[in-house]
Amino acid sequence: MKTVLLVSELGGGFGHVRRLLPLAREAAAQGFTPVFLVRNPREVQAVIGGEPFEVRTAPSIQGWVPALASRTAIAHSFADVLGNAGLSDAAMLRAALQAWDRTLADIRPKAIICEHSPLLCLAVWRRDVPTLVVGYGFVLPPPHLMRFPPLSDALPTHDERLLLDNVRVVLAERGSVAPQALPALFAGHAHFVTGLDELDPYRSLRLQPAVGLPGAPPQLTALDGDEVFAYLLGDAPATHTLLAGLNRSGARGRVYVRRGTAEQRHALAGGGMIWLEDPTDTRLALDRARLVVHHGSMLMSEEALLAGRPQLVVPLYLEHLVTAHALEALGVGKPLVASARPEMVDAAIAQVQSDAGLGRAAQAFARAAQPAPDPARLLDAVLADA
Repeated sequence: MKTVLLVSELGGGFGHVRRLLPLAREAAAQGFTPVFLVRNPREVQAVIGGEPFEVRTAPSIQGWVPALASRTAIAHSFADVLGNAGLSDAAMLRAALQAWDRTLADIRPKAIICEHSPLLCLAVWRRDVPTLVVGYGFVLPPPHLMRFPPLSDALPTHDERLLLDNVRVVLAERGSVAPQALPALFAGHAHFVTGLDELDPYRSLRLQPAVGLPGAPPQLTALDGDEVFAYLLGDAPATHTLLAGLNRSGARGRVYVRRGTAEQRHALAGGGMIWLEDPTDTRLALDRARLVVHHGSMLMSEEALLAGRPQLVVPLYLEHLVTAHALEALGVGKPLVASARPEMVDAAIAQVQSDAGLGRAAQAFARAAQPAPDPARLLDAVLADA
């Protein structure tokens, strides 16, 4: 059996796996057996649905990464993301790589396709197994850089030099020479930014531009209706307030709350918003929407752009904040602080809905968007000789 691993060890959102799915389908069509290793297998099953792919838990995130991951909007650069993911502690890093060693020895993959998986990238550093590193711009910094560029004005929470020192120590124990700089970890045998070039925070620093989203994009349709589609995170303190603001606004439409609670569902009672139970229903909700409200997750940002929908973005983390600013710069979205009160949410929804310029810009972007890349071309780099 020729197994191909598709891995997203740190990404908790559905978007990471949905970005890998077209590559898994193409690998299967070429005679390989795709196996997914992810942070949240139970949730991911809802996205993979009836696809005949095995889904397991990525080994390097059990126990230690959740305790360290304090992703906030005040991070300074991607070094802070890596520090929170385990590179700040040599013992933890050593244990994570040993866990990956055991998994790889057990599965014996012919190739690896990974997205937002820095610990796996370290585990296979200078190893022979062909590795394709993919992902949207934020999670795939340019590998040729000597340092991670700052993405905010906040003070760093981790010293990038100390993180590199930990990597050097652990890789030396494994008989491997460390990279000169941390960004090199994301080079793999090949790498592609599988996202929209316009939302890549490192766009001006790339040696090769983003190639676009694999798979079929959302359909561009006219902004004829008046529905709102909200895609929110149930764990976020801001979500209850956002739901209350949606109710206060009198908006009609649909809401999907990932890991939503009964209390959050009750917050919509008596209003015009329909609570969605299944994440696969979001594509239809997007098609019917005139406005999309979300936290700034990359796939929702991209799909709303490709569908020609203006966006109201309520960022929670640095990644969301960077994306919200990019959407605003494109003239297709407006940011709203997570601490906004319900009346502020109501006012922001009304403002975006009445701004015809946002709708025109979103529709124009969708008409001119870059085409989707051919998954077969992306896989050639690691499957051609596997």
